[in-house]
Parts: sequence; C-alpha cells; structure tokens
Amino acid sequence: MNRRERIFRVVLTLIFVAAALLCLNQSMASFWVAGGPPTEFPNAWYQSGIIWGWRGLALLVFGIFLQFKWHSLRSSWFAKLITAIVILGMLYPYAREQLLIDSCLDGGGAWSTQHFDCTK
Repeated sequence: MNRRERIFRVVLTLIFVAAALLCLNQSMASFWVAGGPPTEFPNAWYQSGIIWGWRGLALLVFGIFLQFKWHSLRSSWFAKLITAIVILGMLYPYAREQLLIDSCLDGGGAWSTQHFDCTK
C-alpha cells in the first residue's frame, strides 16, 4: 500500500468514526429524552434512539473496515458475520415498527405515527 492510499484510508476512517460518534450521540440524546424529562412522544424518541444507534454502529464498522484490504475482508468469515449483524441491525427498527403497527391494528387499535403508539 503506497503512502497516498494509506493517508486516504486514515482520513476516511476518521471521517466515518466522527460521523459514527455524532450518530451515537444523537442516539443517546434520544434515549435520554425518551426516559428523562416528561415528553408527549417517549416511544417515538425511543425508536429514534434505536435507529440512530444502529446507524452509528454501521458507520463505525465501515470506518474500521476501511483499514483492511478488500481481499482480506472478502475471505474473512468474521467480517462477513459482522456485516450481516450490522445489516440486520439496520433493518431491525423498521421491522420492529411494522410488527408494532400490525399487532396494534390486529388488536383493533389505531396506530399514531406521531406518538409511535397504539391508541385503542
């Protein structure tokens, strides 16, 4: 790996790690608002915390993966496992939302998108 490529990889890693830290900060702030001060939308803030947390973890993993050569990542079962976990984690909040909406509607309630809650 030449010097230019190495510098490029380090700079990109720093950018992705900084973005990941901002996302994780947003996630922690959302969790704090969900459980801290009185709010009208605790479930919506909780869902936002989950979404921002997984986005932050995905950016962090991507930033770390930038430090490795593509052929070593492609042949590593551990990298494939981590990638699968991150992808499933990114899909989790949306699947959770759909399951909550479905169970609400099946129970005869009405789903409030603004409150992220079921009203019966």
